[in-house]
Amino acid sequence: AAIQPLIDALHSTSAATPAAATVAASLVLAHPRVALPEVARLLDSPLPTQRANGLTVLASACRLAGRRGLERRGMAGDVLASLVPRLSNAELSSRALAAGLFDRLEPARVLPAVAPLLTSPLAAARAAAADAMFASLCGGGGAAAAAAVVDTLRDASGAPAGIAAPPRHPGEIGRDASRCGEAGPAQAAPLLAASLSSGSCGGTQQGGLPDDDGGGEGDSGGEGG
Repeated sequence: AAIQPLIDALHSTSAATPAAATVAASLVLAHPRVALPEVARLLDSPLPTQRANGLTVLASACRLAGRRGLERRGMAGDVLASLVPRLSNAELSSRALAAGLFDRLEPARVLPAVAPLLTSPLAAARAAAADAMFASLCGGGGAAAAAAVVDTLRDASGAPAGIAAPPRHPGEIGRDASRCGEAGPAQAAPLLAASLSSGSCGGTQQGGLPDDDGGGEGDSGGEGG
């Protein structure tokens, strides 16, 4: 009952201020089982302002918690489930912010969930999916990220045919992802490999947030019920 006023505030039809988004994000981190479903409902709202508020709050929560904080609270799976549909959002700003937030999720979770979007009939969704996978890999790195790539390519490939030449530079990752819409599931994995091999993790991902991996203020608190 004590957090009900804050939950009600999440459903405002006014754009959330940065301060309000931070307070709401702290609520989500302190009481994920109660507040996270409310954010998920906002993301599915028919009102554009409420959808934007939900994504802003989720972005703030991801920034505060970091990867380890989301995993420790048992939130990573729910955050992933909330973000994947946003990659097909009609609003460019929502797609960009959602794709960048995948840097807070482990590649082993992200790649299997997002790879099917590489064969979406929507070019914008294909490009956002490539951005999301790239953000996750750049945020993780190391052997775990490499293993996630190998596992996803293995599971998605039905045949080695149709391997596309890697793009010439990172800026072509979206163009390469768009070709996935012209391929079947068997060709999606080679195109994924070409897309991921084209990038460099040295730059900031579109809509991304710097990874504190648990160093944010929200990461010190325990999970509430």
